[in-house]
Amino acid sequence: MGRVFWRFFWTLALTIAGVILVVVAISTIFGLSPPKGAAQDLIETAILDSAATVLKDSGTGALARFAAAAASFNRPVDLVVANADPADCQSGPAVTAMSRLVQTPEGCISITAKRMSYSIVAKILGFWPIIFAGIITSLASALWLARYLLWPLETLQSGLRSLAKGDFHVRIGKTFGHRKDEITAVGHDFDIAAAKLDDFHLSQQRLFHDVSHELRSPLSRLQAAAGILKQNPARLPDLLLRINREIDRLDGLVEEILTLAQLESGEPYQFDKQPVDLVELVNAIVEDGAFEGQAHGVVLEVIGVDTAVSHVNGELIYRAIENVIRNAIKYSEPGGKVVIRTAIPAGGKALQIRVEDTGPGLPDSQMEAIFRPFVRAESTGDARAGVGLGLAITRQAIELHGGSVRAHKAQPRGLIVEIVVPLTSDRPQR
Repeated sequence: MGRVFWRFFWTLALTIAGVILVVVAISTIFGLSPPKGAAQDLIETAILDSAATVLKDSGTGALARFAAAAASFNRPVDLVVANADPADCQSGPAVTAMSRLVQTPEGCISITAKRMSYSIVAKILGFWPIIFAGIITSLASALWLARYLLWPLETLQSGLRSLAKGDFHVRIGKTFGHRKDEITAVGHDFDIAAAKLDDFHLSQQRLFHDVSHELRSPLSRLQAAAGILKQNPARLPDLLLRINREIDRLDGLVEEILTLAQLESGEPYQFDKQPVDLVELVNAIVEDGAFEGQAHGVVLEVIGVDTAVSHVNGELIYRAIENVIRNAIKYSEPGGKVVIRTAIPAGGKALQIRVEDTGPGLPDSQMEAIFRPFVRAESTGDARAGVGLGLAITRQAIELHGGSVRAHKAQPRGLIVEIVVPLTSDRPQR
């Protein structure tokens, strides 16, 4: 147990015990609850009645002996015997809470129970059962409450230490059981943060692996071309085309990495917006992609509206839509078709672009994952898959313009990627 636990425990325990003592002291001082209470009143009443009976039946001598015995009881009662005015006895039997009047041959006798006087300390000590029970209760409740509140914090501290050591698999939410309070909510938020850190860590590892792989392939081909040139310089014209192609491949990869890094940096992304006909942009992308589709035996078709103008950054939007269409071509089977549907939903405030392919599709678990950086579709087994930056750039670019991107299954097979771009974007640049 740490210092905070014991400070919390003793503060709470002493506070509860102090409140009990103050209540007892105030009740005693102001006579709100006498230490003897109703039980003592019953004892005094019974002794007075008994003393009156003894006096009537046996006389004053027996009464004196009875009074001495009453003074030595566990709860003593001091009886005062005195002569009373005969007129008091003639008016009838007089019975009060603290005295009795008895007519005897010797005259009218008054028997009074004298209330015992107690000091403040004695009065407070008269409450010892209540005080003892209050202290035990306060210690037990303080122990339970301190444990209830501070144990989760110790668990959270242990989890944070594990994260600091690089263990991103640690989870603490299940250790709280079925508790439903703010501390448990913090534990579940910790698990969410740990999961995201774990994903980020895996993404970085995947980045190093994938980028190194993507860089190694063109570099290896460049080295091979250089080796051939050393052996046969006459092949320079033929190899220049291959060298330039590999250089373009490297340049494109580096450009994608830099673009995504800038989009995800959180810093203001400066770009100009111009009026762009998004439908014309889609048609231009399809026209360029038709050559790639022809090489794969895939047909492209555009269906939808004729025009849709919006103030956007044409280069970013072009790259965003192109990434989706090229992915659709890449994963469609030979003889398949990629259909691009454009529509303006009711209200006319956005353009909806649906790209439908005839590929193998994706499981539901990857519908969101494919838009994260360095994540590639694992179910396709396609060696043509790139480093996994294209769709991540698409989402960042579209969301930067106030739009959205999502994927879902096509029927009977394939994948549909739906892009929504606002036609009148009031979203501030960031």
